[in-house]
Amino acid sequence: MIVKLFILVFTLLLVIIFLTNPHLINLVLEFSTQNNHKPISSFQTVKANFPKPLPLAPNYPLNIRPELEKQLEEHKTLALLIIKDNQLLVEKYYRIKQEDKVLSYSISKSILSMLIGIAIDNGMIQSLDQKVISFIPELNLSQDLKIKHLLTMSSGLKWNETFMNPFSDVVKAYYGNDLWKIISSTKSVFRPGQQFSYKCINTILLGIILERTSGMTVSDFTQKYLWDQIGAEFDAFWDTDNKGLTKTFCCFHATARDYAKLGLILLNKGFFNGKQIISNNYVNQMLTPAINVAKKHGDRKIRYGLHIWIKEYNGLTIPYMRGMFGQYIFIIPEKKSVIVRLGKKQLLPDLGQSPDNENLYIQTGLDIIGQA
Repeated sequence: MIVKLFILVFTLLLVIIFLTNPHLINLVLEFSTQNNHKPISSFQTVKANFPKPLPLAPNYPLNIRPELEKQLEEHKTLALLIIKDNQLLVEKYYRIKQEDKVLSYSISKSILSMLIGIAIDNGMIQSLDQKVISFIPELNLSQDLKIKHLLTMSSGLKWNETFMNPFSDVVKAYYGNDLWKIISSTKSVFRPGQQFSYKCINTILLGIILERTSGMTVSDFTQKYLWDQIGAEFDAFWDTDNKGLTKTFCCFHATARDYAKLGLILLNKGFFNGKQIISNNYVNQMLTPAINVAKKHGDRKIRYGLHIWIKEYNGLTIPYMRGMFGQYIFIIPEKKSVIVRLGKKQLLPDLGQSPDNENLYIQTGLDIIGQA
C-alpha cells in the first residue's frame, strides 16, 4: 500500500512539474525525435534575394568509399558537402533534400561572431575591447567584461549550461519564450578573460549588442550584410522568443549549400563572391586560439577562437563550427577545402572536448579531396 501511494504521489509530482514547465515537454520531444528542421518558437526570415549556385568541380561528383558511406549512414548523416578550390566535389543528402533547412544548433555562435566582425568593419562597434555594460547597462555585469570575453567564452558569468538538466538556464532559453527574463538575473562569478567556460549567455548578449549598435534585428542584419553578399541560394531564418529577441546561441536554419558558403568566407579570409565580406583582420583574430584563457584545470591550450573551435588533425590545423547532433562546418586552409556535415546523431562529449566522430567526417572529406 505504501509503495503504491509513493508511486501515485511521485506520478502526480511529475505531472505538475511538466504542466508548470512546458519546456520540459519540448525537451523530451527534441531528444526523442531530434527534429532539427523546424523552428522551435517564433522566427524571422532571412531572404535569399540574389541566389547564386556553388560551382561544380570538373570531376563532380566524386565517390565516397563504401565503408565510409556505411559509417555516415550509421551516424544518421543528413547532408555531406565537400568543397575544394571553391568548387563542389561531393554533395550528398540522406533523408533530406537540397532545399531543406537544418537547424544549426551552436553553429549559430560562429555565424554571430562573423556578424560581429562585420559590425566592427562598418564602425557600428569600435573594437573587441569595448565594455559590455556600455551596451547593456540594465544588467548587473562586471565593469571589466568586454566583447572579446564573450567571444572567447571567458565572460565569468553565472549560467547553467547543462542541457540534460530540464531546469537549467540553457534549456529554459532554448525552449522558453522570454530570453530577457532568463538572463536578467545573471552576475559575474569569476574575473572575465581568465577561464574558459562554454555558456550560451555569451552569445545572447552578443546578439543584443549587435541589434543595439546596428539598429537592426539580427535577421535583417544577416540578410543585408551576409545573405545578400554571399548569394545565398535559399531563404534562412532565425528563431526568436515571443518578444522578438533572437536566439543567437542556437537557432539559425539554413541549407547545407548556404552553410558551405559561410565556411568558404572563412577559408578565403573574408573574401567571397567577388567581395570582401568580412575583413581579413577579423577573420585572422576569429581563427586564432585564445591561448590566454585557461580551462578549469589550468591547461592554457584550449582550442577555441572567437566563437569557433580549432583542432589539430594529422598535422592539419582545422577551424570548425560545431552544433549539437553533429552539425559541422570544417575549414581546412592547407587543403583549400571546406567540409559540411549535417546530421541527427553525435557521440556527445564533455563540454570543451571533441566528439570522437568528428574525425570520421574530416577523414571522409580528406579521402575525397585526395581524389581531386
